[in-house]
Amino acid sequence: MEKRKSICFAYFGDGKFLGWYADSFGSIRESSPKIYGNSKEQIETITKNFNYKLSKIDGEYTLSKRHPAFGLIDNSLEGDSKILYPCKRVELKIVECPIYDGPNPDFDKEAYKKAVDEWRPTDHSSPRPRCNNWIYADYDKVKEWAKNEPTEFIGEILREVKV
Repeated sequence: MEKRKSICFAYFGDGKFLGWYADSFGSIRESSPKIYGNSKEQIETITKNFNYKLSKIDGEYTLSKRHPAFGLIDNSLEGDSKILYPCKRVELKIVECPIYDGPNPDFDKEAYKKAVDEWRPTDHSSPRPRCNNWIYADYDKVKEWAKNEPTEFIGEILREVKV
């Protein structure tokens, strides 16, 4: 059985590497990319989320103004807007992630689920539990790989920002 290749998304603003697409909110992080399976559907989802995020930044929209419970998401958006707003051209470049090696046989799904369930009712300012072994890769290796600016791309999502 052939393994599906994994991809990450790198933010570029006006041709300069800004950081990695780091989570479901598309937060920009220096060396913590979120790894996705390379599929047409996944790229379409990321494209939609990326364009939505940039439209909110363009409109100086903040979620917490609509509902205080969105403050955490809004903090990420506001932090990212300081990076992205000055850029006239924002790109999300697709990078093949070489660290993927298939499901990790040492990942204990039940132990992780239990840790998350115990964490949920507590104060969410504490970080989400981590397992020693990430489900699809050694995330420490991913972060080490991600410290270098990517130079090879398999696609891009472009957004011209209004002046």
